[in-house]
Amino acid sequence: MSDSAGKVCKALKLKAQPKSNVLSIKHGLRKFTLPYETRVLTSDKYLFVHVLPEAKIFRLEKEGLVEVTDATEAKTAQVSFRMRRKGSRKQATKAPDVPEELKAALSKIPAGYKIAVDRAGQVRMVKARPRKK
Repeated sequence: MSDSAGKVCKALKLKAQPKSNVLSIKHGLRKFTLPYETRVLTSDKYLFVHVLPEAKIFRLEKEGLVEVTDATEAKTAQVSFRMRRKGSRKQATKAPDVPEELKAALSKIPAGYKIAVDRAGQVRMVKARPRKK
């Protein structure tokens, strides 16, 4: 692993949350859980694993796991592990263009009512239920 890929691994170690009893070994028909603390990050294409004293980044492929040694690919993996902030705002979506005929028809619906289709397929106006938040 190149030096800058190692730096990326060091940075990812701080980002990953430690979890206990994550590693397991299957021996015969029995499965044993190892009492080691590990740090794991996953994304669509990459897997970061830190078990003391080693940390590695792997690329997920059909054949299995392939160790990432290239610095640019390690940076790409680091970007893919970024988590969204919980309070981040989404960009406001643009309202669709509504034809004037439809706007005029919708404006004729009285307050407290909505348009619904019944089981027979007939369009009718029904009283809207008040929603509780």
